[in-house]
Amino acid sequence: FPTVIAGEVQIHRRILLLVNEGAQEVVSTRTLRFDVEPGKKVVQDLGGTGRPLVGKLQQPETDAKPVPWRYAFINLDQAGEEIENRRGYWATVEKDGTFRIVDVIPGSYSFQVRFNEHPIQIPPQLVVVPEGDENEPVDVGVIK
Repeated sequence: FPTVIAGEVQIHRRILLLVNEGAQEVVSTRTLRFDVEPGKKVVQDLGGTGRPLVGKLQQPETDAKPVPWRYAFINLDQAGEEIENRRGYWATVEKDGTFRIVDVIPGSYSFQVRFNEHPIQIPPQLVVVPEGDENEPVDVGVIK
């Protein structure tokens, strides 16, 4: 960006859901938080490092109707860090419950599934992304 207002800045890709269809593709974004001092130039890397995190969400056994996964968001928040140092990621979900979050930096994260208008409840879980080959996905398996 050519210019920004000095102070605390947060940037990420805006992910939109269509009203009657939800997510059109499985996408993810990292949330970057940093400070900009007046008159200073700041250079930030927006991605390209870290590992893909993949898995599948499983419908709770108590739900009779199929879960509309395309209306779900996955939120990863770095566990145990102050808000200003915390890494965060957002992602959409494929209609079969599969997901892929790219460029996840190694660490421990709180994994949460969020729906805007659907009463599905999947408890938050701890997910660990170990060091390793950045081309090798970390498969968290089935999340219930």
